Amino acid sequence: MVAVSALVLVAAALTRSFAAFSAWLLVVPASGLFWLADDRLLSQWRTELLALWVLRQLDFAVLRETILANPALPKGTLEGMLMTLPSVGDLVEEQKVHTPTRKAIAAATLAEHRARTDALLVNVIASAIVVVSVITAIWSSRWLPLSGMISLMLVPVARSWALRVRRSRCEIEVAALQIQPGFSDADYQRLRADIAK
Repeated sequence: MVAVSALVLVAAALTRSFAAFSAWLLVVPASGLFWLADDRLLSQWRTELLALWVLRQLDFAVLRETILANPALPKGTLEGMLMTLPSVGDLVEEQKVHTPTRKAIAAATLAEHRARTDALLVNVIASAIVVVSVITAIWSSRWLPLSGMISLMLVPVARSWALRVRRSRCEIEVAALQIQPGFSDADYQRLRADIAK
């Protein structure tokens, strides 16, 4: 993003053109792409940890204590990452949660965060549409390219549809787990409330 800004400023200075300077608006969708890439890495990390947790090969209570105890690691960043995992309480409480309940909690956690990623993607696409429409209008000295922004009316529809699909898939998966022996609706509801925050 810094490189894009620098290139645009140099080009605008050399050409002494407002149209060239308008390309600086590309920083907005470029920033969104950066956040999407970051979110993808976090999603992979979260998915791998949840898989280990479901298999009882990892305890989140221990993971939190261990990671946060290291003073060399960036505490704020780590706390933000750990907040995307289910908060199951202390180690004793965590180990009482049976596998079917863990699977349901993992499914709900992943669905919630994937829905947030979907919303971020829709926002990035919307920002790209706005920026390209504005830049094209400036460079062509015509208003017609701004009509491309009419497609932004589909943004709420796209967000709503993606959210419904994620929630529907999660509900089907959780419903199949609720009939398995060891599933605890109380644990699921308690931990599900934490996910939605």
